Amino acid sequence: MNKAYFLNEGKLFFSDQIRSVKSCNKKEKIKDFITDAESSASQGHHVLGFLSYEASLAFDEKHQIIQNNKLPMAMAMTFDSIEELDHIPEAKEVLNKVSIKPLINKAEYCDSIEKALDYIKNGDTYQINYTFRCELELKNSPEQFFLHLIKNHPVPYASYIETDDYQIISLSPELFLSRRANTLTTKPMKGTSKRSGRWKQDEKRRQDLSKCPKGKAENIMIVDLMRNDLSRICQTVTTKDLFEVTRYPSLHQMTGTVQGKLSPDLSLFNILDATYPPGSITGAPKIRAMEIIKDLESSPRGIYTGSIFHLNPNGDFDFNVCIRTIECHQNQTLLGIGSGIVADSGSGPEWDECLLKSSFLNFPPPPSEVFTTLLWSRDNSFNYLERHLIRLEQSCQWLLRDFDKKQCQRELNELEQKLINSSSQFSKVRIAINFDGLHTINHHDIQNPVWKDLSIGIYKGDKINSKDPYIYHKTDRREIYTKAYQYAQDNNYDEVILLNKKGHVCEGSISTLMIMDQEGQKIVPKLKSGLLPSIIRQVLLDSGEAIEKVLTLKDLHQAKNIFMGNSVRNWGQVKKIDY
Repeated sequence: MNKAYFLNEGKLFFSDQIRSVKSCNKKEKIKDFITDAESSASQGHHVLGFLSYEASLAFDEKHQIIQNNKLPMAMAMTFDSIEELDHIPEAKEVLNKVSIKPLINKAEYCDSIEKALDYIKNGDTYQINYTFRCELELKNSPEQFFLHLIKNHPVPYASYIETDDYQIISLSPELFLSRRANTLTTKPMKGTSKRSGRWKQDEKRRQDLSKCPKGKAENIMIVDLMRNDLSRICQTVTTKDLFEVTRYPSLHQMTGTVQGKLSPDLSLFNILDATYPPGSITGAPKIRAMEIIKDLESSPRGIYTGSIFHLNPNGDFDFNVCIRTIECHQNQTLLGIGSGIVADSGSGPEWDECLLKSSFLNFPPPPSEVFTTLLWSRDNSFNYLERHLIRLEQSCQWLLRDFDKKQCQRELNELEQKLINSSSQFSKVRIAINFDGLHTINHHDIQNPVWKDLSIGIYKGDKINSKDPYIYHKTDRREIYTKAYQYAQDNNYDEVILLNKKGHVCEGSISTLMIMDQEGQKIVPKLKSGLLPSIIRQVLLDSGEAIEKVLTLKDLHQAKNIFMGNSVRNWGQVKKIDY
């Protein structure tokens, strides 16, 4: 069945009302193919299709390629109608893990990178975008897998194309070309860094990437290449937002933006003739880079590093760069990955970067909500309110979702007036932000919440995985904490202490932990052990009253005092602990 989904300016569209599906398998026919697609759009139809990397040959005979037989060079679907979806459809299949098998081993990869570096050192090129293919084992249908991916790993230029012969899943974050009226925009992407679950470290990595000499060098080379390409067809060309770093669920990416004012008489083929293939996936200079790519790579790229396009009836269009893109055939599913090689690249780090780029395939589903709980008391208002709102805001930024902090503050002010006018002495307040960035505020009255003389135990169940990024944010993904809390109740404990997989002390099921050593020094566990950045924990650190340290059960045994607490109960002293 022919069908398609595509994102356009943040909106998801779907259609299975296909007027026609046309494919092109010969370079000599590409011009007619593009002209026909443009004509269909001008007649009031939306057109969605793709150009493979191998379609490059149609625009310049000097473009070197490895012949591809699995996909046509180009394809276009013309729709009778399209539907704007107000939400991502719920997938009907449970998401299964994808197995990834690179069709090249690390030694072969490193050998190719060394050859690429030799070309660069000899002055043949400034940069080579070297890629390889991976074979995937999908245990979901391609359409269902796509629906899971765009919810779990949102990107701006995603699309899904299904025909009787193949399916294409594109989770592309990169814009190749966008036309709005007479303005042509390209946003080449070069420079990658890994994300961290801890907010401060994650933000540091994002900022460090924007200053990284290697990343900036890659970025400048490709921006210059695309600026040169646009200058061939635009009356004026400008650059902006160089070294801009965008946060995605699994990584950070650096981009630069190039814009030009188009001459009004240019056809779509004229525009592609000057710019295709995207410079970010070849290297610079483009023609020599493509010759080297043909020499170094062992298989055709197909849809990978090609482009999926959407032509709007009003003349506007969008072309993505097909990275993070899967090509599904009856007997094989392929993913291409690669990176830009420059003079100071190292084969080991480049291999790691490539594998990082495939991590979107198995990225864990995001939580339904991020939340915080705090105490309101008649004597002290909301306990550490600004700190709670800042932590919520940071978690929402980390999770790539909206949060209207000012509106939340206004609603809390209204709630406080109601509480003041009631008979409440203490109230537990919960603020939650859902997947769409909408917040809710709930509260209920409680008795004096202070914890005293605590009896606790060591949780004997699952250990905390400190590499799980969601551990560092207060979300509804709390399975291990829910089990630990139940364990405490079943064993008549006030609380339990969870350990990580290394045996380090982390936190309680609903509280943070602090010890006092024999010299009277207050110590809290290191955040990197795998714990929530608790508000009352941070208050101690900011005041200099406590220090951070990796803690073990031995430290608990030797401690003068042990305390556990949270923003509702404050600190309570442990009087009994079962190991």
